[in-house]
Amino acid sequence: MKASYTNFLETIILKQTQHLRAVYTDGDVVYSRIITRNNIEGYEKLYSYKGSYSIFSGIGTNGFIVSAYSLDEDVTHKLIKR
Repeated sequence: MKASYTNFLETIILKQTQHLRAVYTDGDVVYSRIITRNNIEGYEKLYSYKGSYSIFSGIGTNGFIVSAYSLDEDVTHKLIKR
């Protein structure tokens, strides 16, 4: 049982990693901003990929991505307008 669960998790993580890589390499950057949170500078990038939007947030000045997640269209439009 433990081996099949581990394989399941590895498969999910691999698919998510491949998707994020595709968004990053093949997606279009909608915006890229320098943001400051808790007196620490970082980047926030919004990507459009295959009709959906994903945001990479908390990107350190060294390029390390802290979080990445999909957004619905309403939230995306609010972010673009700010």
